[in-house]
Amino acid sequence: MRKMSPNCARLNEVDTTHPYHHFLLTFSLIPLAKITSNFNSHIICLENLEGEMVSYCWEKNGQSILSVEGIKHMKKGVLFVCIGNSCRSIMAEALTRHYWGNAVRAFSAGTYPLGHITAHTLEVLRERKIPTDGLYSKGFSAIAFEEIQLVVSLSGESLDHLLPQSFPGKVIPLYVYDPYGQGLSVFRQTLDTIERLIREKLPEWLDSKTV
Repeated sequence: MRKMSPNCARLNEVDTTHPYHHFLLTFSLIPLAKITSNFNSHIICLENLEGEMVSYCWEKNGQSILSVEGIKHMKKGVLFVCIGNSCRSIMAEALTRHYWGNAVRAFSAGTYPLGHITAHTLEVLRERKIPTDGLYSKGFSAIAFEEIQLVVSLSGESLDHLLPQSFPGKVIPLYVYDPYGQGLSVFRQTLDTIERLIREKLPEWLDSKTV
């Protein structure tokens, strides 16, 4: 029997009666550089030494479900929209990249983009050690909708009149309080709300059969 190196994932607790157990046991022999998980949503991402996704596990009702596709085929695109793309949708993009960057491509846009990110938005993100590199305020013209499967409207609008007619994805209108023009404490509260949505609800939305 092959001796496993210290950086191998051990998945011996997996129920071997499950139809996907042979994939899990095979992956347990692959040297891994990183294992990330979110225990609230039961998602586990495994990366090999080259930084490529080798498995993606989702546990539902006590049953482990495994997709063995590569990361390029597995990643879904999510677009977060608010009015100015300066506060709420920027927070959502940054948080999604931080928590789910291995499995989700995050984008943001504004229906009436301000063209800049408010200083308070950047400050509260940095307080939480959330990277802000690459974030900028933009409109729908900067979005490649062929890469998007899910749109989350944080201002509660349907956005039907703004999306391409050929867009086949799902739109979730969900109002989150707009902190624009308020103090840091309000921005922190909004960030808390969006963080809960990203960590707890986003996996459910992406798991939908319509996405």
